[in-house]
Amino acid sequence: MIDWFSGVIQADASNIRPGHIVCIDPEGNVLYQKEMWSEVEGSFSNQMRCRRRVIADETQGIWIPQGNGKPDLFTPNLLQVSGNPSKYLQSHNVFGPPVAELEPVLHSVVLEIGKHIPIVYPSLGPQVSISKSRVDIAVGIDLGSRDAVGIFLESLGHGSRTRSQRGAAIMDGKTVYWQQHSRRWSMKAYDKYHELLGHPVHDRNLGEALAIYSRTMVRLELCLRGEELKAVYEKYPIVTEEVLWDYWSKIQIGGMDMERIKNLEGLPLNLRRTVLLWKDHPNVRDYMCRNTYYTHRRRILELSSIDISVPPCDQVAVLEKVKYDKKYLMEHVLKDVPVALQPYLFKPSLAFAFSES
Repeated sequence: MIDWFSGVIQADASNIRPGHIVCIDPEGNVLYQKEMWSEVEGSFSNQMRCRRRVIADETQGIWIPQGNGKPDLFTPNLLQVSGNPSKYLQSHNVFGPPVAELEPVLHSVVLEIGKHIPIVYPSLGPQVSISKSRVDIAVGIDLGSRDAVGIFLESLGHGSRTRSQRGAAIMDGKTVYWQQHSRRWSMKAYDKYHELLGHPVHDRNLGEALAIYSRTMVRLELCLRGEELKAVYEKYPIVTEEVLWDYWSKIQIGGMDMERIKNLEGLPLNLRRTVLLWKDHPNVRDYMCRNTYYTHRRRILELSSIDISVPPCDQVAVLEKVKYDKKYLMEHVLKDVPVALQPYLFKPSLAFAFSES
């Protein structure tokens, strides 16, 4: 499902009157100023942030019909939005429209925003967004019990990492983060039921139904930004939730995969000795000076993707113990919304057909 969107969309924001942030030096000169975000509430009291974005490239501006025989008006003042479209349109994000329907969802977002602030949009076609700076993709996985959710998150928090130099998982409460501050991509896993208890929806009856639905759910969320997001949309004709699983494959569960240690021919002799020492003595740092340790760690990581700061263990054995490998998780993704909750699932195709009629 779609869990976040930031980008520029086809709407004229010339008439928005936002506040400004101004930086003034001690002599009273204005160093810079920029427009503030405007918080725009939707029908369910969930907000999208909006502001003007002046497009320097004239080919990316839009033409606004004036009517009454007047020529169309060109504007470079486009609408920049940031927020959770699913929450904005359906009051919650426990489930929602798939990421493949992002453009129809943004069509409905524009129509809803237009009810609250003075924006003008042309006849919106199938491509509503002009540029994307962030898209979040989420899936919910049913692990069968509350205990299983806790055990799974604990195992991820203390025994997983990505292959980057700073890829160790960070656990904060019941949420596990990977590459939390990366400007390209990041991922997190968390207890959705626990989050709902701390941040309930406005409708009490809906909140109770969603709590029952998410009681045994682990939520995985992938955040794509900037150049990484651009590369994904260039690679895939249609972006779906499958992209999330491509990035999940980059996360190592249970430390280093011992298969990598069997093939060390590509390493210089001194680094090979360090890896073999680390295999028998995980606290390899105690056997060499500080500078040598960090130099060897960096070079070994670059050449072989082995991180000697992580204790060696058999990744397959750990997965068998945890019993939640990638195949299991994909098979237990929650795809069907119960009939009782269908009214709370936003359906972009129906909304688009209604707006066109």
